[in-house]
Amino acid sequence: MVIEGLEDGVKEFSKSAEEEDSKGRLRSSAVLYFKAIADLCDIIIYLRLRKIPDNHEERFRLLERCAPNVYNLLHGTFQIYTKTYRKNLSKEEHGRLKDVFKRVKEIAEQIKGSA
Repeated sequence: MVIEGLEDGVKEFSKSAEEEDSKGRLRSSAVLYFKAIADLCDIIIYLRLRKIPDNHEERFRLLERCAPNVYNLLHGTFQIYTKTYRKNLSKEEHGRLKDVFKRVKEIAEQIKGSA
């Protein structure tokens, strides 16, 4: 039940991110991609630790322990996400966030397949 709710979030956020991207709204798209990434991370954490983090800080701490490869991917990505609080993103930054989304999604699918 927990996994299904998170997967629904991934689908909704990523579809909305693609729609915003197609309209040239990179800032909105980036926020939505990061929300999808957060849900994917929560799937990974839940599958590995049977816990759902309450905030970003806890999410990063748990990922560092149970999925360091994902933690390393997110290390610079969080800065891109927080930049959207104040500024627009470059196409390169947006592309990096989108790439991290795809990579984390692949990792989550691999972990889910082996669980």
